[in-house]
Order: sequence, then structure tokens, then C-alpha cells
Amino acid sequence: IDTVWAPPSHDDVTVAWISDSIVDGSSYGPFLAGGMLHQRVGKLLGWNDCWSFATGGTGYKNPGAGSFYTYRQRVAEALTRNPDVWVLFGSTNDIGYSGIEAEALATLQAIRAGSRAPIIVL
Repeated sequence: IDTVWAPPSHDDVTVAWISDSIVDGSSYGPFLAGGMLHQRVGKLLGWNDCWSFATGGTGYKNPGAGSFYTYRQRVAEALTRNPDVWVLFGSTNDIGYSGIEAEALATLQAIRAGSRAPIIVL
């Protein structure tokens, strides 16, 4: 069996992951340790500087329990890393909220206001 890996890179590729528990780590054990998805995918794609801005229980509209933040509210912090790529996950935590499409668009516009980097939406 052959394994395919991304070629070694001499350039840093900084990636900002904004998500809920899918990336934060509570939904995909025991086959993958919590909080590792962004690092594992990044390694396979040759992205060597992956940052997780993921918090379980949140979404585009749902801030989660306590003082957590929606996806758009995390954009300002993620911009401080000057990402080369953005990755956003949809969230089942937004079920029951209205205006999700408008909030997703506002999140993309907030990213675009501070970054020209590609945005991958899953």
C-alpha cells in the first residue's frame, strides 16, 4: 500500500479554521484525539501553521453556552494570524435559527474585508 503525502514546504502556510465541535474535538473520537483535526488535515495538505478558532456548541448564529462567540465574532482574532487560507464548517448548532444565510454571508464579508486569502466552506 502506498501513501501519498504533501510535498515538504519551505514556506509557512497559515490556515484559520473556524468551526464548532467538529474541529474543536468533541465529536470525532476515539479514532482521532480531540482538537487534532485541523492539524492532521493541514499536515496532509502541506499546511504547516494551522490555527483552530473552533468552539463546541457554536455556529454562524449560535454563540453557544456562556460567553462563547459566533463564527463572525471570531474573524477579528483570526485576522491577527494573517491566514493564507480560511476554512469554515457549517454547524448543526444553528438549527432553529433564522437568517443563517445572511449571517454566513456577513461572516464571509468580514473575512473579505481583512483578507484576500481563499475561503473554503465545508
